[in-house]
Amino acid sequence: MPTRWLLILLCLLSLAGCAGQRVSVDYQPGTAFGLMRTFGWANGDSVAIAQQDGLTDRRIRNAISQQLKWHGYSEAQANPDFLVDYRLQDVQRVRYRTYYDDPFFWGYHRPYWGPAYSHTVAEPYIERILTLDVLDSEHRLVWRGSYSGRPSRADTPAEREAEIQAQIQAILQHFPP
Repeated sequence: MPTRWLLILLCLLSLAGCAGQRVSVDYQPGTAFGLMRTFGWANGDSVAIAQQDGLTDRRIRNAISQQLKWHGYSEAQANPDFLVDYRLQDVQRVRYRTYYDDPFFWGYHRPYWGPAYSHTVAEPYIERILTLDVLDSEHRLVWRGSYSGRPSRADTPAEREAEIQAQIQAILQHFPP
């Protein structure tokens, strides 16, 4: 019982930390999402992730299954109404910051006259992108949701689990459109 409360607390903290993260969604208009009741797993990019990192794959698949079941879908082994796949990638990004200096200023208030020099600094960082794809029964992409933010700094498996749960929940709150 205490582990359940700990997991709920971690999930809430992760959601609070996700405030600055970005979620984007795109879909095929005219798709009959209301007729979809069952889901299955596509053999796409997630297969490669499962081979590289089975723990992360299991966490992501469990989170997707739990969220879809919470939305009223059930998992089917044969002839599902739609297929789900995901992709997890780290992208190297660069942020530029410009600073202004005045070489002749030593006081507390900068005078309105005189030179001000600027220099720009490039700061590289890594952005993690988690993308969920929903394909119809004919394997055509009909919905895509993605979550982008900084890579995890979670130390324990429970924290990693809660963070992935929060990311998947943030994406799937927009499904179906």
